[in-house]
Amino acid sequence: MHEICLKLTESEILHYKFKATQIVEFHIHYHKKEQVFYPKFPEDLLSLNDSFKPQQNNSYCMTWLNRSKNPIGMTYSYNISEIK
Repeated sequence: MHEICLKLTESEILHYKFKATQIVEFHIHYHKKEQVFYPKFPEDLLSLNDSFKPQQNNSYCMTWLNRSKNPIGMTYSYNISEIK
């Protein structure tokens, strides 16, 4: 599993992309008390180029999960921009 957590505001957009050598489960989640919420539900993907606009100020986590028993390679990048 690989996870990156970022503090985002309602006035920001998270742009992200990744490419894996095998399918990974990807999702974006945040925690509120003891509950976990998924504004981007888990999907099995090989690659993705997308953006995410938070509905509230919070810390959001992008998570990649390798369900296979073999190591995989993955590249990713992201940036945050202000809504204008």
